[in-house]
Amino acid sequence: QLKGAQSIQKEVGIATAAVGKITDPHFAEKILQENGATLIFIGRAFLNNPHWPYMAADVLANEKTFKYPNQYDWCIGWKAMSDSKKSLLFSPITIRGVTLKNRIVVSPMCQYSCEDGIVNDWHLVNYGSFATGGAGLVVVEATGVEARGRISPGCPGLWKDEQINPWKRVTSFLKSQGCVAGIQIAHAGRKASTVAPWVGRDSIDDKEGGWPTIGASAIEFGDKVWKVPKEATIEDIEGIKRSFVSASERAVRAGFEVF
Repeated sequence: QLKGAQSIQKEVGIATAAVGKITDPHFAEKILQENGATLIFIGRAFLNNPHWPYMAADVLANEKTFKYPNQYDWCIGWKAMSDSKKSLLFSPITIRGVTLKNRIVVSPMCQYSCEDGIVNDWHLVNYGSFATGGAGLVVVEATGVEARGRISPGCPGLWKDEQINPWKRVTSFLKSQGCVAGIQIAHAGRKASTVAPWVGRDSIDDKEGGWPTIGASAIEFGDKVWKVPKEATIEDIEGIKRSFVSASERAVRAGFEVF
């Protein structure tokens, strides 16, 4: 993944992101300094430590390039200012009109914790912790453009207007912390209608709360995901495209700035 990001950035000249078990701040900085990527996407390290940027700031930032939330700053903020630390990881960047305060991005990570595609307090606290932790951009989990496009019954959606305001509650808090809200709009295709991973990886029978799936061909994903999807027709594909457009419009209304 890193090699691919580096090649695209150097040869095509567009912004790319590095991702894949990046946990060391010095390694993240090295990627940026060597023009290997524009942004650093971090996933599991944030689950282990929602304040990962604090740790990175200790070795790469200073008072001018990193600001703790006011509620924390008086206690653990910078005791002395040094201009010696100049880091790309903690430098702001503007891409297509959206400015991030630093290059640290939280990768989308599924939570499987919704009802009817509507996010709740768990999502506010989960994503909010990354924002108070100093991330420049938080990309929320795969969000279904239609109900049958969810991975599991617990996955979020933006296929109806009722799902907008709960998401807006999350994005408003992220913005209040100087963090940009991003979203991964998605369709699970033949991998849809499965249980949460802490339960297993099995398909859910339609009689037990599952639903008919759709895919590029009438071939099951395999292993425990046994459900055979409907093979999408041209009309189906056009309908799914419209669903992506509608979900994107709702995402904008919900306060998301990056897709």
